[in-house]
Amino acid sequence: TSLNLGPIISTLAVDVNQSTFDTITWSRGDKMVMDEIRLGSSYSSVLFGTTPDLSPPTPNPSQWAAAPVAISTSAITMTAAAANDPSGVQYYFDCITVGGHDSTWQDSPTYTDTGLAPLTSYSYQVKTRDKSSVNNTGTHSSVLSATTESGDILPPSPSPMQWITPPTPATTSSVTMTAVDAEDPSGVEYYFANLTFTNGSHDSGWQDSPIFTDTGLSQSTNYSYQVRVRDKSPNANVSDWSAVAITSIAETTPPTLTSIANDKSGGPIIVNSLVNYTVTFSENMDASTVTAADFGNSGSANVTIDTINEIAPGVFTVSVYPTDSGTLRLQIKAGAVLMDVAGNALVTTAAIQDDTVIIVQTKYAAWAGTASFDVDTNGDGVKNGIAWLLGAAGPSANATALLPKATNESGKLVITFRCLKSASRIAAVLKLQYTNDLGLADSWTNHEAVIPDVDGTFANVFFDISSDADPEFINVRAEIPANAALPTGKCYGRLHSTVN
Repeated sequence: TSLNLGPIISTLAVDVNQSTFDTITWSRGDKMVMDEIRLGSSYSSVLFGTTPDLSPPTPNPSQWAAAPVAISTSAITMTAAAANDPSGVQYYFDCITVGGHDSTWQDSPTYTDTGLAPLTSYSYQVKTRDKSSVNNTGTHSSVLSATTESGDILPPSPSPMQWITPPTPATTSSVTMTAVDAEDPSGVEYYFANLTFTNGSHDSGWQDSPIFTDTGLSQSTNYSYQVRVRDKSPNANVSDWSAVAITSIAETTPPTLTSIANDKSGGPIIVNSLVNYTVTFSENMDASTVTAADFGNSGSANVTIDTINEIAPGVFTVSVYPTDSGTLRLQIKAGAVLMDVAGNALVTTAAIQDDTVIIVQTKYAAWAGTASFDVDTNGDGVKNGIAWLLGAAGPSANATALLPKATNESGKLVITFRCLKSASRIAAVLKLQYTNDLGLADSWTNHEAVIPDVDGTFANVFFDISSDADPEFINVRAEIPANAALPTGKCYGRLHSTVN
């Protein structure tokens, strides 16, 4: 049999001592092919070469000795038919199903694929190669399949999972819960999920205990939980989730008073002026517990606590009227019960006072400063009290031009002037007095009438009242009747003021 290897690459003629010729050695890598060596003068003695290994192991294609077969829920074993080759044989098992595993080249004709999914079909083929320097490789066998065993495919019971004790606050920052004791022959694990945190940071992870306590939580926040269970079989069968359970940790921190502010820039103010306070608490309050009875004045002035309105969560306006002079310092009374929306009470073991004390003055004090009511500060002949009631700019202003004007109209003494309304006089009293003898026998106090704000006859004097450009003032026309001059034939009138 001849083997055509192509043209001769090279020839070499050498002289050798045939009596001592034993071994001839050459090297040209794994592609060296020796056809023949001829010896002797006539080249009639021939040493023939060897043919190279270019064939894969047999049988080719590879065959199966034992088809793939499942040996568990996660393993399949198989055996290829024994292959032959002078240089030796290796086997390669190829899984063509996603999730399975190839064997790599191995000497054994048996392969077991592990780590597989239960009740899943996997397909395999096998091929061989020799151990020559060129690793001649055969073609794949036929494809055969096997399905892993089902094993335990049922989840623990109950499914869906259930609660024994739904999530319940344990402390001011933790919630505890207990699931039903689940049952499964392989054992069970529980997983508690806090649905409020989507990143799983407050989930339990798989655990053996049916009890879980979630920590690091906040007050006044709703937290939602579910629980499920899985068995400890290789399949790790998981139950359905339980119903969602919602809980929250009650806020137990009592509210505090943050600030009290007034709209008078700290005063001073006039008696009966409306003062609007803004009272701010540290958190949302139960408005029904914030009432006028909770507030008072720790200063010296008498006050009326008027309306209270909530203008924002935890923010209230309190309207206050001081009814006389002194000091105003708003306070929440000791023992007052004011609650936040969680039912926690403001601590009022002692009164909580405003930092600001407002001076409350009569209108006269605001006008006169320290000047006395019955003193003529500027020497214009008009006492300070009368000057103020008639509308003088201040105690140093000349008030003579403001004094009443008197005329005789058909025997009646008519007096006209401008003065403060009664509501603006506060504690001052302004009276019109008259006499027929300058008070010698006919006392001034026998005939006097407080200046009214409306028309009418008072103490035998008719008053005609008209409005003024300044809403705090009125214009007065007083008519003293002619018979007031009897028996002297004379009549005298004057304005007189006192402070109660």
